[in-house]
Amino acid sequence: MSGLVDSTNLEPDPVKLNCFRRFAMLNADHGMASSVFSALVTASSLTDPISSLIAAVTSAHGPLHFGATESAQRALREIGKPENVPNFLKDVKYGKRKLFGYGHRSYKGVDPRVAPIRSILRDLPMSSNSLYGIAEAIETAASADDYFVSRRLYPNADFYGNFVFTSMSVTSGWTLIRRIFMAVQRH
Repeated sequence: MSGLVDSTNLEPDPVKLNCFRRFAMLNADHGMASSVFSALVTASSLTDPISSLIAAVTSAHGPLHFGATESAQRALREIGKPENVPNFLKDVKYGKRKLFGYGHRSYKGVDPRVAPIRSILRDLPMSSNSLYGIAEAIETAASADDYFVSRRLYPNADFYGNFVFTSMSVTSGWTLIRRIFMAVQRH
């Protein structure tokens, strides 16, 4: 249903499935996100499950929620290669660009979700993803830059979260949501 099947034997890929479950539990344990709240409020009107799912997906679409992973990935694609990171960070410091996935309005230090996400990523094939190297270069440069350190700006779950999806051959979190939505519609 969500692309976590091994194409050679049509069985669920145990590594991808394990990583997906860990990532899903991490997000569920994080607390009530806007999408969960929207789904619950919509469901409380006794509407159908599809309407609740639509409400959840649309509320998460903005760049400050689930859309932040997409915005972070878009910026990484625009940077193109690790050598371009210093110029990108300079533009961020001068207010010319935004660095999505850095800092968090609730966490004024390190986002506690980042370490478990990195653990998940260690179990997935990241070598073919050139954007991951750019993300690591940003984190390395920002952790040594007084601008980011003095403002306590660290990567949050959105910065690395989309790599969980892309390393499982899902082009993005939105692709996964669309696949699940289409499967729910069929049933």
